Amino acid sequence: MKIKYWRLIHRYSGLFVVSFILLYTFSGILLNHRAFFNNFLDTRATVQNGMIQNHHLLQNFIKECKEEIGDQREPAIIIIRDNIIDFRYDRHGSRAVQLNTETGTITDIKKIPKEPWHGIKWLHVVYRTGPSWVVISDITATLIFLTTLSGLFSLRYRRWDFMTVTTGAMIFIIGIVTCWPN
Repeated sequence: MKIKYWRLIHRYSGLFVVSFILLYTFSGILLNHRAFFNNFLDTRATVQNGMIQNHHLLQNFIKECKEEIGDQREPAIIIIRDNIIDFRYDRHGSRAVQLNTETGTITDIKKIPKEPWHGIKWLHVVYRTGPSWVVISDITATLIFLTTLSGLFSLRYRRWDFMTVTTGAMIFIIGIVTCWPN
């Protein structure tokens, strides 16, 4: 393929995805520092006294479940749904023990990471990485953002270019609106 065609492919594919690139780089920098923004959550807790009549009943229930499982450690999360009591022993559920109250079975679930993919995902989410990787990630995202933005302002545009940018932006906006969680 001639260089002329590669330039056209680069130009129009870049113009089409410009809104995606700008949002992803900007949001990536924000997500690298989500602790600064309290994980983008507002917390409102309302304590209602007297709701639990017998809290010892719940404590004994959890103690008996742990004895049944044979693991006395404190789970990070206990999930009760349908007929399953799910004890998760870390934040990401790499080990879970499920008690099925209907069948009486105990299922021990261990998630084993597939390397190198498991390690690579941490570089993307900047979790369990050092501060130097956060700085490198922020600088890279900023440079991608500036490159994209400067490309928008440095080209001479034709009508087709504006239509390409508008179409890409509209598809992006429709995607956000239709996929936004309720």
